Amino acid sequence: MSDKPTSVAITRKADPFAQERAELEALLASGILARAPGLVRLLNHICERYFSGQTDPVKEYNVAVEALSRSSDFDPKEDSIVRVEAHRLRKKLAEYYSGPARNHTLQIRLLPGTYVPQFVRLAPSLAHVALAEMAPAAQYGVRIMAGSSLVRYVGQNGCVWNGDHNFTGGEVFFNSAQHVFRTSDPSIFQSRREDSSSTRHL
Repeated sequence: MSDKPTSVAITRKADPFAQERAELEALLASGILARAPGLVRLLNHICERYFSGQTDPVKEYNVAVEALSRSSDFDPKEDSIVRVEAHRLRKKLAEYYSGPARNHTLQIRLLPGTYVPQFVRLAPSLAHVALAEMAPAAQYGVRIMAGSSLVRYVGQNGCVWNGDHNFTGGEVFFNSAQHVFRTSDPSIFQSRREDSSSTRHL
């Protein structure tokens, strides 16, 4: 009988969010949030929840206490810190992906009214193209994601949607549902601008 130790092969389970984690790490390493430690904590917190499978709507209270070091008596009605920081984070994400990371085919989004990140995959052939160089409106028409604060969004079929900028009137609404029936691209249906005077959706 041999006295040599028996080797056991250990199989590591592949991380299903390896690419998303790599994109998060690249963003943090870029330095765009170097002077905003609060935004780093916020982004890390919501992304870690996403990676762990917690895609249910996140309450302001939980973000404040768990990510922004607020005390347990935090009241979102009296303290708007979460909404303010989320707004700042959205601006930084837009700045990052319209500048140094404009060629990234996987990009992080944080839509208004939510604290659940979206990892959006762009068509490789379109990820590096500036908005002004997109297909002419005469050929494809003008597409506006009503109520969206995104600069632009490239859909699963390659169509380009502009964000809802320079428009006034009505009220913006957001649906946080992660799945929309009979579409592979729910992002374009999650926001809207509603004209309250006539109850029309814009």
